[in-house]
Amino acid sequence: MNAKSIPHAMQRFLTGAMLIAICGLSGGQSSCTREQHFTAVSTIGCRLSSWAPEVVSFYGDPKKVMDKLHHFDMKLRERRMYMFMAEDASSAELALFKRPESPSQQWTVLRWKGPAARARRLRDDEAEQIMTNQGKDCVGKQTENLVKELNPVQSVTSDPPETADSAFGDVISRYPANTYIRITVFLLC
Repeated sequence: MNAKSIPHAMQRFLTGAMLIAICGLSGGQSSCTREQHFTAVSTIGCRLSSWAPEVVSFYGDPKKVMDKLHHFDMKLRERRMYMFMAEDASSAELALFKRPESPSQQWTVLRWKGPAARARRLRDDEAEQIMTNQGKDCVGKQTENLVKELNPVQSVTSDPPETADSAFGDVISRYPANTYIRITVFLLC
């Protein structure tokens, strides 16, 4: 090769590399929608969960929030205790599900409705409790005590929800389509 052919060869190489990169990027972008970006699988186990509980919030309109919840494998049937909280600008609802000590017993469900400001205070209290506890005591039992301070309605079920949709889909579906909401999932133990 002479001195004149090196820049031409380099130019052809760079042009080819750019074309490959552009085609590769555009192909990758067109095959992935925004809804597909979030996926998660939660760990289980009381000891591990008390050390590393999961509290996750999703924001948006009811449809977007439900789409996000569908991509989150929470392993609800295998948990001892979990809670969902739904809020809009002025009101909130929560449901705490507690596995019975014996398989022959029913699950306990605590439900509460009230002002969004009180729900935010509960979420802040829960976060502070988790940080203070640092996995020493059962985070589920501590959360249950916080929820009981709200004087929730208690019921029982022999058929606990297996998915976020079955646990809280009825509450989310009552929000008008254009309402901005936050759903917080507490995977405790």
